[in-house]
Amino acid sequence: MADRPAHHRPGLSPRLWDAEMIRHHHHALALVLLLTAPVTAAAQDAMTVLNDAVKAMRLEQVKTIRYTATGSAFAIGQSFTPGGPYPRSAMTFARDFDLAGFTMRQEFVNTRVDRRGGGVPNRAGAETRQVQYASRSSGWPQQVFMWLNPPGFVTEAMKHNPTLTVERVGGRRYRVITVKVQDRYTVRGFFNDENLLDRVDTALDNNPVLGDPPLDGVFTGYKDFGGIVFPSRIVHHLGLQPSFDFAITSVTPNATVDTTPPAASGAAAAGGAVTVTSQTIGKGVHYLTGGTHHSVVVEFSDHVAVIDAPLSEARSHAVIAEVTNLAPGKPIRYLITRTIISITPTASEPTPPKARSSSPIRATPPSTGSGGRRCRSCSGTGWQNPEKRRVSRRWTGGRSSATGRGRWRPTS
Repeated sequence: MADRPAHHRPGLSPRLWDAEMIRHHHHALALVLLLTAPVTAAAQDAMTVLNDAVKAMRLEQVKTIRYTATGSAFAIGQSFTPGGPYPRSAMTFARDFDLAGFTMRQEFVNTRVDRRGGGVPNRAGAETRQVQYASRSSGWPQQVFMWLNPPGFVTEAMKHNPTLTVERVGGRRYRVITVKVQDRYTVRGFFNDENLLDRVDTALDNNPVLGDPPLDGVFTGYKDFGGIVFPSRIVHHLGLQPSFDFAITSVTPNATVDTTPPAASGAAAAGGAVTVTSQTIGKGVHYLTGGTHHSVVVEFSDHVAVIDAPLSEARSHAVIAEVTNLAPGKPIRYLITRTIISITPTASEPTPPKARSSSPIRATPPSTGSGGRRCRSCSGTGWQNPEKRRVSRRWTGGRSSATGRGRWRPTS
């Protein structure tokens, strides 16, 4: 009895005991396999969905695609009235796509249609022409549009560890493929029962107008174009409003394409530096140009105000450096965009003004009353205060000699 295992069942011979233990081990192994099988099956099912989509669109032998379109582009965030539609431009469009290398060249012409509202081009009948390049190494605002078309999503998602879920949207069942791009951005593709991609959902971050808006592409009217199945209409929504709406006019599979951007020159070739040039237009007033969007710097006795800080973090740092050269020893205290933003020292910046002016400046959006909403126009431009302090403003009650009206002033 002393040699019998602690869990030995009375009445079992050693041989039967061994057989029972083997059976228990088999049950445990089967349970482990059962628990891990859904993960493996889900990965296999995701690849099956993508491969079925490749077959449905007849992309098995397609390496490149060129397609053209006509339609509308909309000036994001430039509505004439709050919440109104974005100003529209007529658009012609051509895109060359290397599916294997995941690179793209696109060329488009926008002709302004709406007379009211902001944006570029800024008057009815005016045109803008642009050529853009993108690749896997591009920033997300450029790369994302390669994901917002069916061949791009289907072929590239296979390389990003896709996962599969099933969802019902608007009463329809969709198989949803989800991937993570650059270890940061979530992209979801919705496949219908015909194995065609109906929709791609993702989001932008640090958009200079909308902050972090949702972005999607919707694909309808699939038909045969040159031997492949391609949507005849593509609509993009940014911030829940249309940003592009175009009808496909031609698709050429395996076209000869050149998606290599031209060699950079000057500062860009040296490392992508942003150039800011300044012009003094009055005593203590400087106009900062270089690039597509500009700023104005106004000097006061002991500080500086900057009017407009557009585009990107790199542009903001370049503007800050130029302000330091123009007004040494004077800190940037105010940034004026759609609202006045007060620049205040933080606990980690107790240095004198001259030293602080050479380092990135952080800005605090003023309170909007109840809630103090974040200044979306400053998102991603280097002017945000991570501590999100609120700055109130008070009514002076006095009269301006220039306008005859009272003024709001930031409180100290």
